[in-house]
Amino acid sequence: MSNDCAWELIHIFFDPINLPTVKGALESNAVAPSVSSPAPCEPRDFTEVFTPELCLNIFRFVDLKSKVRSELVSKNWRRLITESYSMDTWSAWLYVIFREGHASGHDRVTVKISQDGPIFWNQSIVYVYMCSCHVYERHEPQWTSLFKRVGCHVRRLCLVTSPARSAFLTNDFYLFCLDTFPKLEILYLRELNLETVATSTVEKLASSETLRRVIVHKCVSSDTLTDFHRLNDRLMIVHGDLRGLEDLLKSKDAYPDDLEPLFNGLVANAEIELNNEAAVAE
Repeated sequence: MSNDCAWELIHIFFDPINLPTVKGALESNAVAPSVSSPAPCEPRDFTEVFTPELCLNIFRFVDLKSKVRSELVSKNWRRLITESYSMDTWSAWLYVIFREGHASGHDRVTVKISQDGPIFWNQSIVYVYMCSCHVYERHEPQWTSLFKRVGCHVRRLCLVTSPARSAFLTNDFYLFCLDTFPKLEILYLRELNLETVATSTVEKLASSETLRRVIVHKCVSSDTLTDFHRLNDRLMIVHGDLRGLEDLLKSKDAYPDDLEPLFNGLVANAEIELNNEAAVAE
């Protein structure tokens, strides 16, 4: 070790009053007094050291998928991450895919967060799978929690099922989406039964300041939308097939292996009891 390096270390550990004497001893090759190494510091949670404002700014730069996983660290992390959602500037494309029939795992909500979308969309895509028979009975606390957390970032919303049968989505569901996604630009409805959509909801679609397009694809009772003239300039009726989406909907595996249970992150909050497999540290 050079004298300069040693001098810097001593400058840290010794009282400034004795520095000239110590420096002279070093320069004359005298034996320096031994300095015991400081005890190793125990790792600490940075959220307990930094101010909440600084922690929020740190979480702003964490991608969506990592945020979801990080919510399991502790309740404090979950609280800070939840607050950070409103500060984020990213945009999201939300796919909600309703599966009919009792496929394996149909009674749970699963989610996949991806960055691999169409060439014209280079931001987050959130795929949510749930069965149509449990939308309200079991899934409502989960999807409402999810929608609220990503709500201010959703620009495109796709609600799809195959095939269209009963009108399992109530009018309140559509109203909730419009209220929760204030920046929604495109709404895509695929093979849904729209007979429950009320006139007041259609009027809200027509008067939205951000909504540019409502795409109705192979839906039943779509006249609830087409009969409202103020919506006509935003409404697009599609009767054929859209490439890419067909493979996603007709997949033999309704719940791909890379999906994650929704309770592992986005659904977690104080009012919802977590699954035992995803216990959150106090």
